[in-house]
Amino acid sequence: MENGTTLASAGLFIIRYHSFYPLHKEGAYMHLLNDQDKEDLKWLKIFKY
Repeated sequence: MENGTTLASAGLFIIRYHSFYPLHKEGAYMHLLNDQDKEDLKWLKIFKY
């Protein structure tokens, strides 16, 4: 939370992993994701376009 605003967990996931191409291009490291991460990955794939 900064300046009275918050980002949804998917937004934070996108900020953190948008440049981590092996995850969202090749599907690497999928075995390390929990259920919430897998849900947020869908938003990351939409955001990259």
